[in-house]
Amino acid sequence: MENSENAFQPHLETFFTSINSLKTKSSHVEGLLSRSMNDYEKNYKDFPVKTLSFTALIISDWSGEHPGNWVVRKHTGIIDSITLDNYRDETKKIISFHCCSTFAQCFERLSSFLKDIAIENGRIHPETLNYSDKSTKEIKIYNRQTIPGGDAIFDIIKASSDGLLMKYSKENVFKIKFTEFWKVISVFRHSITHSSSIFPVNKIPQSIYYNTLLQYLFPNTEIHQSNIHIILEFGDLSKLVSTLAEFAFQIFKIYSIKEKMEWDIYK
Repeated sequence: MENSENAFQPHLETFFTSINSLKTKSSHVEGLLSRSMNDYEKNYKDFPVKTLSFTALIISDWSGEHPGNWVVRKHTGIIDSITLDNYRDETKKIISFHCCSTFAQCFERLSSFLKDIAIENGRIHPETLNYSDKSTKEIKIYNRQTIPGGDAIFDIIKASSDGLLMKYSKENVFKIKFTEFWKVISVFRHSITHSSSIFPVNKIPQSIYYNTLLQYLFPNTEIHQSNIHIILEFGDLSKLVSTLAEFAFQIFKIYSIKEKMEWDIYK
């Protein structure tokens, strides 16, 4: 008999609300920038001044002398500009940058969702939150503040799923293997956050399946001989957000079935 209330559902709904809000904001930004590309090319193509935006990096010397308490500014010689000639290319880069940042934030929300599910499951099965402290060798219990993210939270979710995660990983309509999926989105999120959306090719295992999954999730990403450069258009981001939501729903479904709770909530 299924429980009438599903303790995992509020966590799913919080996750869904947060990533859809992020997608909405990205849609608005993309719309504004796309319209600006068309407007500039239509209305300013014969404009005598070609530079549209110009910046220079000016700094001060914190520990230097500042006569009369006036802050002395120094020009670093670093300048950048956006012109009519490169406006479309630069705007596309801005859109991709924003979409990549939104994806990274969505991944963080997904990681938080998995933590919430693990903690909720731990209220029913406290032993699933046990871990051995590396320094003291003592058995301790994770709480919401100490439970780790990254691969560790995925491993906790997998280990506590009574085998259902691996079962659904092998049996789903899109043939998405959950462990490989987590690997790809984790590497991409890390490179967006820490290495300007560029990472070495060897960060992703070289196999037909991984290559197919990469092309499915990030179709406009540039794959070079030694590195991968992540490029996202809004359409790619929109599809990614839905895919993250579908993955989260599978986790919700797995844990709901395991605990005999109603999972078919979107009838």
